[in-house]
Amino acid sequence: MTAMPSDFAIAEFLLEHGYDTPDAQAAARAVLEAAGLTRAGKARMAAEKRERASTLLEETLVRTCDAEACRRRAEFAAGGRTAVEVGAEQCPYCRGSDNRRAMTELARRLPALGVEHLLVLGGTPVLHETMATLLRQAGGGLEIRYVDGTAAVHTRDDANVAMRWAQAVAVWSSTPLPHKVSTLYTDHPAAKKSVRMVTVTQRGIAGLCTQLVAALEKR
Repeated sequence: MTAMPSDFAIAEFLLEHGYDTPDAQAAARAVLEAAGLTRAGKARMAAEKRERASTLLEETLVRTCDAEACRRRAEFAAGGRTAVEVGAEQCPYCRGSDNRRAMTELARRLPALGVEHLLVLGGTPVLHETMATLLRQAGGGLEIRYVDGTAAVHTRDDANVAMRWAQAVAVWSSTPLPHKVSTLYTDHPAAKKSVRMVTVTQRGIAGLCTQLVAALEKR
């Protein structure tokens, strides 16, 4: 039977927990030293201290990359913790993904702008599924429904139901979206009264999210 190691390397432990830059590692190590779990110059820590060290870092620090959206998210979630900058792949908000970062910002900003029901007009089923996954990961109160412009049948009744629910519509004009489908929504009476309509010309999920937030913030 193989004996469990009695200690572990602190540098490797910090990397495992996402502290992958010199400044982040210094900040994390300072937390551990202040709690008496290690001291300056020590390279290893007793195995029985691992769980306590992990909990302490989680309660004291919050990681973020240098992207503005992620920094704002970290500040919002900090709850008294200190934000430390790490590499993008170790950022809990984007994991190095522009799409995830942009969707996180969309989920944060739109409810603050009075939009909790967003209808995305256009895009493909693959894009819709990816967006839905990213939105679940982002959390928050935003709900998104999707209209696949390439689907076989679209009726005015479908548009009536969707427009009664929506508070804003993103008309994703850079994706397959036949005019006969888009006009069911863009010419709907609600589009001229209560529902905010934004034409999105950017391709990709990150482009959609970024342009949509910018347009709604100007209104």
